[in-house]
Amino acid sequence: MKATTRTTTSSCRGTSGRRCSRRKLRLLFDALYPDIGDFVTQAVWAAGDVLSYGNFNTYVTSKDLTKQEGLIFRHLLRLILLLEEFEAAHPAGSGRDHLEG
Repeated sequence: MKATTRTTTSSCRGTSGRRCSRRKLRLLFDALYPDIGDFVTQAVWAAGDVLSYGNFNTYVTSKDLTKQEGLIFRHLLRLILLLEEFEAAHPAGSGRDHLEG
């Protein structure tokens, strides 16, 4: 099994948002599952990539992710359901101005 380099700090100053999120997710994974040991993971930005491709099938085939297609689809579905929950929690009668500022 290939060993991974573990990050010991959660500081994200001076890094891009994606890199920071990947590091935080890895720290969370290590904290939740300490008995797994050295396990190679690779973070992906699936939702943003699918939007930029504009077509789920094109994204999956061009990235050679056909074996992970179901996992990516479930990830996107969970994101959609979460966004619907946020939309339902939007205060009635308030405009979008406070969200965009």
